[in-house]
Amino acid sequence: MSPLIRTIGRALRNGWDLVTSPHPRSRLDGMHQRGSAGRDIGRCCLGAAVFLTSFQLTGEGPVSLPSPSASLYNPARIVAPPSGFVPTVPKGFRVSVFASGFEEPRWLAVAPNGDVFVSDSAAGRIVVLPDPSRQTPAKTRDVFAEHLSLPFGIAFRGDFIYVAEQNAVDRFRFDRRTSRRLGEKEQLIGYAVVFVPFRGGNPTAGAELFASGWVPDPAQAEAYGRPVGVAVAKDGSLLVSDDGAKVIWRVFYQP
Repeated sequence: MSPLIRTIGRALRNGWDLVTSPHPRSRLDGMHQRGSAGRDIGRCCLGAAVFLTSFQLTGEGPVSLPSPSASLYNPARIVAPPSGFVPTVPKGFRVSVFASGFEEPRWLAVAPNGDVFVSDSAAGRIVVLPDPSRQTPAKTRDVFAEHLSLPFGIAFRGDFIYVAEQNAVDRFRFDRRTSRRLGEKEQLIGYAVVFVPFRGGNPTAGAELFASGWVPDPAQAEAYGRPVGVAVAKDGSLLVSDDGAKVIWRVFYQP
């Protein structure tokens, strides 16, 4: 185990925070909590492509981080691996190729029957692979939906599968037993801010439209902006970042 990993492990056990320098292209989804008992540290999830540029163990003292300057986004160049290459895993584990031949496989989601749904983003399609426990490697595949705009997120609820495109959220009715699609695409929302109530970590109702109007054309050929991020300010107002209009909107209640 490297000295860096040991240092981070000791810090987390002692109740310290792990802080990273902010960077617009890094994805760090974290939750930091300090409690009187144990100072639990929330989990930090780093995506496969996260580039962690610097860190500082802060303990209980103030944090002093340098301001970001030039972009440090420098992903590795993908090259052809040597013949027979597989990722390295701990002793006792084995690696094999389950499926190949995609353009840009991104999101994976396991259906209620065990089949695997794949967002092949660059190809604009959702592909269904058989349950690995029934067929490995995958010898068959079905195109569940195509002609989508950079599909990414996938979720299942009831008799529907929900798919996030870059400009909308869609749903398709499907057969939970066979993973077959049973209807055409239903576009739920796009270029809007919606409210979804949760209880116990699970949604209790569908999406309710909250802020919209960015797309004057029903065909979505043009848009006035693109809402991409939200935050609740201390005064209770909602802040919405718009990378299309290059502004941050503030939504507040005024009876």
